Amino acid sequence: MDISVLLILIAVGCVMGFTAGFFGVGGGIVLVPMLLLVYAHIDVDISIRAHIAFGTSLFVSTFTSLSSSYRHYKNRNVIFQAVFILAITSVITALFGSWIADQLTSSALRRIFSLVIFFAGLRLATQANEKGNERVARLSKPGLFGIGTFTGFVSSLAGVGGGVFSIPMMYQFLNFPIKKAIGTSSTVIVFTTLFASIGYMLNGWGRPDLPDLTIGYVHYGAAIPVMLTAILFSQLGAIVTHKTEVNRLRRIFGSFLVLVGVYIFFTS
Repeated sequence: MDISVLLILIAVGCVMGFTAGFFGVGGGIVLVPMLLLVYAHIDVDISIRAHIAFGTSLFVSTFTSLSSSYRHYKNRNVIFQAVFILAITSVITALFGSWIADQLTSSALRRIFSLVIFFAGLRLATQANEKGNERVARLSKPGLFGIGTFTGFVSSLAGVGGGVFSIPMMYQFLNFPIKKAIGTSSTVIVFTTLFASIGYMLNGWGRPDLPDLTIGYVHYGAAIPVMLTAILFSQLGAIVTHKTEVNRLRRIFGSFLVLVGVYIFFTS
């Protein structure tokens, strides 16, 4: 890996970390598109390019989410009664989803990624304003079970931590305040991405067309430089979230997802 690629990965880590902390996501919505560009530059086989980008993104997201979730916990924005159910269900389906991903083409995975985050972002960006702290989260076990199941499965297919799915669903269906949804999501993502990345390691194990410095579909050669800056900047992002007005935060998050979704769809 040449120095220019290394510097790009370090810069991406800064943006990814801030995004992870600010939006309560693993950061894959930033890292996946950049990894796809990097792997095209270094001539990774196109048939597995998305698989490696997704597996690497999930691996890095485990550590950025761990960092940002600690800051959200300090700000009292994590609802641990919800974390347990969401984590258990998302872990199980994330492992299954990573196996399904191995059966799909690289282009199909990228289009799944783009469509899901586009519609999630559109719903958040157009939602009616939330006033103050009037929302009180409903800790419905069936609702949490459904969100965790969906989040784990789809996030492993899209190569992201799952916050792009769980945050809008917690906000819309379980009445979570947006900051509580973000903080809770950050904590759940630690478990979801850990097991999803393990699934990508196992499903890509032994393939002869993998680039150097990989374990299955996880490219630790790219993951390490990204993590060096991402973990630090995730703390900064979580601090900024705590100081941001809730409706502005929701609209920024939704608009951001819409733009990323459009970009990935038309470049797949």
